[in-house]
Formats: sequence, C-alpha cells, structure tokens
Amino acid sequence: MPPLNVKTGVSFGYGNLLGWPQYTFVSDQFTNASNVEQNVNDNLSGIKGEIPAYYIMDHSLSWSYRYFTLEAGTNNVLDVKCFTRRATGYPGP
Repeated sequence: MPPLNVKTGVSFGYGNLLGWPQYTFVSDQFTNASNVEQNVNDNLSGIKGEIPAYYIMDHSLSWSYRYFTLEAGTNNVLDVKCFTRRATGYPGP
C-alpha cells in the first residue's frame, strides 16, 4: 500500500458543455510486505522491489442537447510512462 494516494479533480461547465480534469498521484511503494529495499543478490527474480511514484492526468467532456448526451474522455493526457505493479512470477506475463 503506498503511503500517499491522492485523487483530485475539478468540474466546470458553460451552458450544455461540462468538463472535468482529474489528477492522480501515487507515491513510491514496495511489492514486499517488509517495505524495505531488497539486496540485489536477494532479488534475482525481479518480483520484489520498489514501484516508483507516478502521476496521471485524465480529462472528460460532456455535451448535452435535448434528450441526447455526448461524452468523451482521455486517459493519461500527459502520456506519462509508469507501471503500477510487478509481475507475480518470473519472467512475468
């Protein structure tokens, strides 16, 4: 479990157009229960170790007209490269 996990966003609108950017930040975390860095010689499988912090920004738009609503969204707008977990077995999926 990461010590810091922040999810926040704002919404705005003008007439029939609504939008909301969302920001997520997850701090460094470890895959092992002891939450300590592993010695390189103890971790030859690559399963245990640190997952570095990452942030993601998403954006969504909604437009309504009478009985119809059109919605669209973009995930990872800033194209941040990250990973969220390690494989559960070596060499992984």
